[in-house]
Amino acid sequence: MKVLVLICLVSGVYGDGYGNGIAKVTISASDPISCFGFMSKYFPVRCQDNQDCNTSFTCGTAGRAALCGDETCAMPVGNPGQNFGIHTVNTSARPSGSMSNADVEDLFSSKLQAAFQAQKYDSFMDFAAVFYATSLDKYISAFQTDGVPHLLLSWKDETGQQWYSVLVQLAASQLTFELVSGTTPTVGSPVADVVQRLPSAVFTANQVSQQSEYIFQVLAVSKGCSNISDVTAFYEGEMGASVAHSQSIGDVTLRTFSLPGANAQVRFVQRGSGDTTGDFKVADLEKAKNEAHTMAHEDIFCGVDKWYDNHFAYDQRSSSLDSYRSSFDKNGRIYHIFGSCSSSSMTNMYVVDPTGEAIQLDGSWTSCPSGGSGDALQNACSQGTCSSYTPTSSCSSKLDTLCSSVKQENDVCSDCIYTRWSTFSSAGCRNADVVNYCVSSSPSPSPSPSPSPMPPSPSPSPSPMPPMPPSPSPSPVAHCDRCAYLVGEQCSGLSGRSCMDCAYSNRASWMPMGCTIPGCEDEVGAACSSSERVVV
Repeated sequence: MKVLVLICLVSGVYGDGYGNGIAKVTISASDPISCFGFMSKYFPVRCQDNQDCNTSFTCGTAGRAALCGDETCAMPVGNPGQNFGIHTVNTSARPSGSMSNADVEDLFSSKLQAAFQAQKYDSFMDFAAVFYATSLDKYISAFQTDGVPHLLLSWKDETGQQWYSVLVQLAASQLTFELVSGTTPTVGSPVADVVQRLPSAVFTANQVSQQSEYIFQVLAVSKGCSNISDVTAFYEGEMGASVAHSQSIGDVTLRTFSLPGANAQVRFVQRGSGDTTGDFKVADLEKAKNEAHTMAHEDIFCGVDKWYDNHFAYDQRSSSLDSYRSSFDKNGRIYHIFGSCSSSSMTNMYVVDPTGEAIQLDGSWTSCPSGGSGDALQNACSQGTCSSYTPTSSCSSKLDTLCSSVKQENDVCSDCIYTRWSTFSSAGCRNADVVNYCVSSSPSPSPSPSPSPMPPSPSPSPSPMPPMPPSPSPSPVAHCDRCAYLVGEQCSGLSGRSCMDCAYSNRASWMPMGCTIPGCEDEVGAACSSSERVVV
């Protein structure tokens, strides 16, 4: 136990990240490469992993970063490691409804830049990832030097403790970075904010007093909303969350929610319609996203739109995914199940909350539902299993008349249809018809691996498989469907004892992903001894 605590303190991993609590935040972005470049320039981040860190691939582009774990910011052996992820993706073959992600980004940029110029708060700043930094000075100085618009706030929590936040737009995206510190900045002029932006408990839970100056720690994922009562009913009644903090002041109501097993919190803020510039309000954004979900959704295995990419991941062990699914069904939620319950696919669930944002739920199934397929990013051309749907004759005629030249050409084909959706919808087409008409029957290539900051280790010579190291505590019910995938992704290039040790060192993060150690030694051993690793 003493060794484990020492490792945590040295690496800077105090709170949430891959395999534990709120694991990452993801947004749909028209230019993920620029987003990744902005993060890399100003913040302590690294590539999430070797697979699709900062690259384009068939039907998409990804800029996927993770917080540094220490001063070296080295990518862990058996990446992605356990640090919190910040992902920006553009899944180009999927619909976005009446507004593209670029349309929404333009609105965000207009509002945020006007607010930064006026040094006042805008309700669209509530769509944020909130991190603790020991000092804000170097970030404010860098923004000032480069002319990056930002807003510095001073505020107090419910105990009267003074805090400071600097807010900056992530490139031209929908996401604001909010950096919080208890240290008074020596640069910049803070604007007083009467809102208690976070409760005192979140700073204690994340041990910010022990945090290294070289890292960030995630404190919250934050969203704006138009009806906080609906949000509260969803999080308390269906997600098992509790209200950690609530404040109403003027036309602002803020609530933070604690999810079981998470140190970071989920923050929602409802503001008056006058708290943003222009005619487009938070309620309009919610309407656009929810309409896109309704248009795309066919059933729990078929139909995924781009706004599913606006999500955070919740890696949890408190409840089976079956129990969440039952609750969502009872309340008529839209959700999608990815994965086929096989050893080569992770089977998880994305649920849409009342605001149109999504939650990626990772964990274990008691009875894994059959009928699903693919992965949200690794199979970016697909929207799941839609083969049971047959188009009407009028739809087939319209598809062949207008888009036959690009049939089965993935996003080129879907662009032909979605950009004229009213025409196809009037002909009786539904989203499943687009998927079946456009998605190539040949498997889409996985995202091309990005260059790794570390050279790959040479594969050692095969050796007899050693036993898995013993576990000091009783094991939970084993779920092994994801072991082959995880070994291939995070222990690539290793075999024998080295591969088994890699798997064992990742046991905490692998359990909610579908590989329970101890319990899955046979599956891990088979994957480690295989000459053909499963890598996607």
